[in-house]
Amino acid sequence: MNKDKAIGVRLENLAKAFPVYGKNEEFFAVDHINLEVPAGAMVTLLGPSGCGKTTILRMLAGFEIPTAGNIYIGDKEVSHIPPNKRNVGMMFQSYALFPHMSVHENIAYGLRLKKLPEEEIKDRVSSVMSLMQIQEFGRRMPNQLSGGQQQRVALARAVVTEPLILLFDEPLSNLDAKLREYMRDELRNIQQRVGITSLYVTHDQVEAMAISDHVVIMNEGKIEQTGTATTIYNDPDNAFVADFMGSANFVTAEIIKKGKTTWKAKVLGEELDLPVPRLSEGVSEFVCMLRPEATSIDKKEGDLTATVISYTYLGQVIEYELEVSNERIKMIDYRYREHGLFEEHTVIKLTLLKNSLRLLPKVD
Repeated sequence: MNKDKAIGVRLENLAKAFPVYGKNEEFFAVDHINLEVPAGAMVTLLGPSGCGKTTILRMLAGFEIPTAGNIYIGDKEVSHIPPNKRNVGMMFQSYALFPHMSVHENIAYGLRLKKLPEEEIKDRVSSVMSLMQIQEFGRRMPNQLSGGQQQRVALARAVVTEPLILLFDEPLSNLDAKLREYMRDELRNIQQRVGITSLYVTHDQVEAMAISDHVVIMNEGKIEQTGTATTIYNDPDNAFVADFMGSANFVTAEIIKKGKTTWKAKVLGEELDLPVPRLSEGVSEFVCMLRPEATSIDKKEGDLTATVISYTYLGQVIEYELEVSNERIKMIDYRYREHGLFEEHTVIKLTLLKNSLRLLPKVD
């Protein structure tokens, strides 16, 4: 497959309700969402457990029927079409390989269900095994493979049928940290090479930022924000998004003056001109989002005075908890070998990276 042949996905007012056990009521796991996935793109659904991510995937695959709304794959409405008629590939968290079949037979299984000629099956399996770099494992059984090798086989099995879209349900969660990072990059490279429109479910923000063309932040069945990882990280719509997409400090912001493009606000004892918050209508109170990397140690010209509360050594960086103007914030020092380590109760000077601060609606 290639991106010229890829098709997009569209969800319109999609909802899925489940009954509440012991009560005559229901709750919406997916609450009337709208989403468009561009052809050939990798879109990640990111959010806490129970926010509706996997339910969306299951509705796309046909394992769940929507309570309301429509699912389009390309121009075709598929909400009530059986799973085997949708031409959707899915890679599960457990990989779901058949333990009694060899690697070759696992990959060929979907093609045999389609009753393709044996010669075509052989060629397609050989081609996808070469793509996944697992040619030498064809005769092995799944229990003779490592976790990373099993993942490649599962992906090969999903891709070999040339599905219109590919769904990933937390496929890296069973791997150790180093292998997860390696396979994350490999999976993204393979998705780009084959050009299949893909939806990827995870609760790992780093994973989402590393592999996605677009990220969809979900909370309690609703979409909070959609955009590139860069946009969402640097310009979140609200405190939930800011806190879920990376680490964030939220400090008091006293609004002094409202302009057309900037507002003047008092933050950590300083009067700053900050971008107008996107969601400002009807909101009376705001906080200022301050990422841990938005402050840096500057012994000579620092404009903020901070007291070290605690520190955590993380190898590449040191993470400090600081008190500044009666507010507690976290700061990451990437240059600790130059600055040295500051013990608890030490007073230090900080420089604020002002263009990275954002005003956000205050949430109780």
